[in-house]
Amino acid sequence: MAALHAALGRGGLVRTAEEAEHAAALLEPGSPCQALCGLIRGMTAHLLGDAERARECLEDGARRAAVSSPHVHALCLAQLALLAIDAGDWETAAQLSSRARSQVTRYGLAGYPTSALSLSVAALVRAHRGRVDEARSDADAAGAALEGLTDVAAFYEAEVRVVLARTALKLSELNTARAQLAVATRLGERCSDAVILQRWLREAGAEADVFADTAGRLTASLTTAELKILQYLPTHLTFREIGDRTFVSANTVKTQANAIYRKFAVRSRSEAVAHARVLGLLADAPG
Repeated sequence: MAALHAALGRGGLVRTAEEAEHAAALLEPGSPCQALCGLIRGMTAHLLGDAERARECLEDGARRAAVSSPHVHALCLAQLALLAIDAGDWETAAQLSSRARSQVTRYGLAGYPTSALSLSVAALVRAHRGRVDEARSDADAAGAALEGLTDVAAFYEAEVRVVLARTALKLSELNTARAQLAVATRLGERCSDAVILQRWLREAGAEADVFADTAGRLTASLTTAELKILQYLPTHLTFREIGDRTFVSANTVKTQANAIYRKFAVRSRSEAVAHARVLGLLADAPG
């Protein structure tokens, strides 16, 4: 693990790529360190925009690491999953990410800081597939792993954070996405030649802006009466009891609640509450 951390912490993207190439050329073909070189070469090639070279190096690294280094194996698979996502092939990404996540579980790797990539990619794929609770759990684990990273290359941490930002957006967690993007953008300034990373940052930033604009327009579409009723939806009060407290009939409360459901594009009271929390529309429940 120390060797992996050191390899990811030596410097900028191009320098790291050059050192990995040089090391691979000096090592014996059967050296266990060839797997680590394959990971670093593949990751840097991907971020520099050479997808074909990245896939070749990562597949070679995964093959070499399958038995001797499960941590490197998981990271190669996770990076290959990101390549598949870039190509729009979420099915392949899911298969690769699942294999990487299984390695993390099987070998107890979640506590290692450099497992942040495997965990964050698992979170992104699970969020895309609608597995919300599992996605949040993996995203939390990836965030915890990030806290343990020190002296790691900027491109590695930036990649993990932008993946976590994309995950947060799929989970409708705008504030979390913004926070991750802010850090990833600062780190990205130190590796401006990482064209894929820069593209991810632009795309995620644009998606966050669209989400914020949509949320703002949706909030503005609610009437004052609907906003008032919304504050009672998280409680266990019936519509009749809400009506008694707001001095309107139960039918009026029901009509206003249904209007909220329609504007939120949800089907139930619990879904409306969850959506309102994402938009920051709920204050403390009224007494």
